[in-house]
Order: sequence, then C-alpha cells, then structure tokens
Amino acid sequence: IKRGLSFPWETMTYLTFGMRPHEMYAYGAGTGVGKTDTLKEIIAHIINVHKQKVGTLLFEEPDLRQTIHSVAGKIDGAIYHVPDIEFDKSQRDATCALLRDELFLYDIKGSDVDREKLLALIRYFVLALGCEHIFLDHVTFMLDAEDDERQLEAQKKLMRRLNDLNKELPFTLHYVSHLRKANNGRKPHEEGGRVFLDDFLGGKATTQYANFVIGVERDQQGDDKNSSYLRFLKDRYT
Repeated sequence: IKRGLSFPWETMTYLTFGMRPHEMYAYGAGTGVGKTDTLKEIIAHIINVHKQKVGTLLFEEPDLRQTIHSVAGKIDGAIYHVPDIEFDKSQRDATCALLRDELFLYDIKGSDVDREKLLALIRYFVLALGCEHIFLDHVTFMLDAEDDERQLEAQKKLMRRLNDLNKELPFTLHYVSHLRKANNGRKPHEEGGRVFLDDFLGGKATTQYANFVIGVERDQQGDDKNSSYLRFLKDRYT
C-alpha cells in the first residue's frame, strides 16, 4: 500500500500508514465517550494541515454553527463553542471564514434521510463540491427506523452500497457506529470498558467492509476522564 495523509496523532499514522482514497474507517464508542469529538480532531487536521475539503453528515448534531465553531477551535487550540469562556473573537471569525470553502455540512433539521438520499448526498459532496473526505455520524442511524427483524438486512444493504460508492469515487469515508450494551459482567463502555469488534451495532455488517475499525475508549467518571484511547480492532493490511 502507499503512504497516505497523516492523522492528528503520530502513532495512528504509523499504524495505518496514513489515510487514502477508497478506504473506509469505522469508529465505535459508548454514548458520550467522544466519537464525534474524535472525528472533529481529524476533520480539523485534514483542513488545516492537508488543505483538503471535507463533507460531513452529523445526524446527532443539528446545530451547524456549533459544529463550525468547535472545528475552528480544534484548529486554533481554543474552545469556541462553550459559553462563558474568553477567547479572541477576531481569530475565531478568521478561522471560521477559512472553513467556508473547505468544510461542507448537511443541515439535517427537518429532513428525513433514507439510504438512497444518503448515497446521493455523498455523491454530491464528492463530485459537485470536491470533497475528498466524508464523515458520517452515525452509520447506524437507519436502524432506528426498522423493526428488529429488518434491522440487520437494512444495515447490510447500506454498508454494501457505501462500500460500492467508496470504491467508485475517490474519497475517504470515516463513519461512526453505536455499540451494543456491554454484557456478561463487562465494564460499561461509558466507564472505560474495552471495545470489542462484536460490540458494533449491526454486527459484522457494520465492520466487514472497513479497512480499519477503531474503538474509542474513555472512562467518563474516572480520574483519567480527560484521556481517550484508540484501540485498533481491525487492520485489513498489516
């Protein structure tokens, strides 16, 4: 394989040899552990360091202004999206202005996105807007609209179509998956419990096409609550 673009973290770049077009990266974590925040770190890095365009479909984050401010904060090393924190407003506005031509966000408010519309949106991001990276949070959103018997089949169809589109068009796909609740006495994911490949909601369908599968682990209540750990669960290459 060829070396690709770096990640924000040197070790992650070393383990993956960087990120390349036509590849899919899956991320899974417990509720509130930091999946979306991890994606934003990568988004900011791609825009700030690699000067490439990014398209986002963040289905659990309808406030686009907050999204822009939080990505700008990642670039500037500041917190722009939390109230009562002092910061340089002129610097924030300047960075947000730079994002206008590099960061494209889909406004999910009041919209009903099915599988075909999702694929059409990604195609538009890549072909019409020139996005080289797509961030989808979360890929298991369609399961909420299906009954238990149809959920697995719906997830299989979605992931197969996403894989086909990723191989057809030159973009890198980063997508988030929710996790099943930890059982058999295991520590909950929200308390730093280890993420396993079988924990991904949708089962094998969610992870089989991914080039890399990464678990994000953090104990929200522990002494180390400000540290997140990325656990590599699948590496198609090495």
